[in-house]
Amino acid sequence: MAVVDLTRPEEYQMVLDSLPEDLQVFLAGRIHLVDDIALDVGQHFGALMDDLSVTFPRVVTEADLLRVLNRVGRPRADGRQGIPGTLHRYSAATNAAGLYTSISIRVGRYLMGLLEPLRKEVEEAQGIAIVGAPFAGKTATLRDCLRIRTEVQGKRLSVADTSDELLGPGVVPHACVGVAKRVSVGDPSRQREMIAYALQNNSPRELLTDEIGPRDDVPLVVEYANKGVLFDATLHARHTAQAFTNLTYRPLWGLDAQKQVIGTPIFSLIIEVVDKGVYRVIEDVPGAVDAWLRGEEIEGRMVPAA
Repeated sequence: MAVVDLTRPEEYQMVLDSLPEDLQVFLAGRIHLVDDIALDVGQHFGALMDDLSVTFPRVVTEADLLRVLNRVGRPRADGRQGIPGTLHRYSAATNAAGLYTSISIRVGRYLMGLLEPLRKEVEEAQGIAIVGAPFAGKTATLRDCLRIRTEVQGKRLSVADTSDELLGPGVVPHACVGVAKRVSVGDPSRQREMIAYALQNNSPRELLTDEIGPRDDVPLVVEYANKGVLFDATLHARHTAQAFTNLTYRPLWGLDAQKQVIGTPIFSLIIEVVDKGVYRVIEDVPGAVDAWLRGEEIEGRMVPAA
């Protein structure tokens, strides 16, 4: 199965419409190729398209930033905002005086089929960790994981959407939610609270969430994993060994801070996002942990893009 972009044309148009008119012309007709848009006051307007950084002959002004924010709304306390019905993310930065200095726009898209080469492994997994560096494509991969795991669990799968990037902001989630139950976290500082809500009130067999770890949610996740709930989550690390090294993540692998074995890993499958649609898969997670503890290389299998 080839990867299919199911992002609606109107979703792409919403990104263009949020920009000042004279900036829209630079991206019109090619917005579907854009991954990120950079508006930095005093610098040239820029975009990342297919990993190629492009700048345009127009200097960004503070008025441009205000124009964008007037269209999409002022950011939350974490500096992020989105457009209901889309998967786009707007991140705004301010200076010490509270004036906006930059906006980064991540163009979100729903790519179906990324994990089809791994369908059997994903269907049979008892918890999935998706590991990768920033901008590697972890969230897009997690959405396709959601598609396949929902076929297995139906409405017994709940999604805790950390920053509303996975399923979009607003009351109605993006269509990629399928039949899963969604709990909107919105403000990432509420992550642990909302994961607890989903676990205690939705009685899920499985919970899927983005960006696990930074907000004291790991002990709660491990507690419920030991009660039989399956978890699928993204982890920020360049590779699996780095994810094992991270002290915050140690309990997820059944280890304490001193590398002592105190349990079993809560994930049975690790998918490293090497590049967009290119994965390295580790199917023997306990064996990988043991190898890392012995200082040996962690064995994995490369899976090329679908």
